[in-house]
Amino acid sequence: MIRVLRQGGLWIGILVVLAIGSGCANMTTRRVALKEFNTCIPKNRYSSIQGKTVHVAKFTYARNEAVMKTAPAPHEPMGYSYQKFTKEEIKKWDKEQKPLSKGFAKSDANKIGVVRNGYGIPCGGVYVLNDPGEWMKACIEMEVTNQGGRVVPDEKSADVSVSGTITWLAIDMYMKYWSDLIVNVKVTANGKTTEETLHTYGQKTAWSASSFEFYDPIRQCLQQQLHLILQNIEKTSK
Repeated sequence: MIRVLRQGGLWIGILVVLAIGSGCANMTTRRVALKEFNTCIPKNRYSSIQGKTVHVAKFTYARNEAVMKTAPAPHEPMGYSYQKFTKEEIKKWDKEQKPLSKGFAKSDANKIGVVRNGYGIPCGGVYVLNDPGEWMKACIEMEVTNQGGRVVPDEKSADVSVSGTITWLAIDMYMKYWSDLIVNVKVTANGKTTEETLHTYGQKTAWSASSFEFYDPIRQCLQQQLHLILQNIEKTSK
């Protein structure tokens, strides 16, 4: 009798664990602020930008899953090294995310990924809280300034103009997080224009399911994109 009870208790315990593992308590929605506080590229890495006036237009955000079928393979730029947020910056990111969450409404327009349970089953969504196009524009301007360039509001007076379209921004997770960022970038300088589709990829082990953990691989994609865009500025403006 005792043996039967012990076996029964064991099976009940297993069923409880399975029930918890298949659930999505506190994991149904993750809200991600696209926000950077500092530059990620060392000064003078792209020294030919120094002294140039650069106009950066707001990037268009037109997420289209079909581009994954035709996009080039992800490309990690030479010399790239991921610059992590400090503990203080993570706290600042958390703090600045809260006001952006007020009045937040889920929609297909701001959904970029899924939250999964222990079995890999989708049980919630990941949503951006601010405009990806504005985020990209602001980050490029920070990097240009850090390289010694001068950002100007008027395209006609600029030595270089940069514009583009974000066609894919996505984050997924199961045992790890992985993210893809695909951007069509157009750079004009010295009467010539280069246009290129840039695909970058980021990943990390899934230790927790906090909102920042979802943003971290996206930051990897962003930083690689910034290297590639500055390389295109150098190449086009020579």
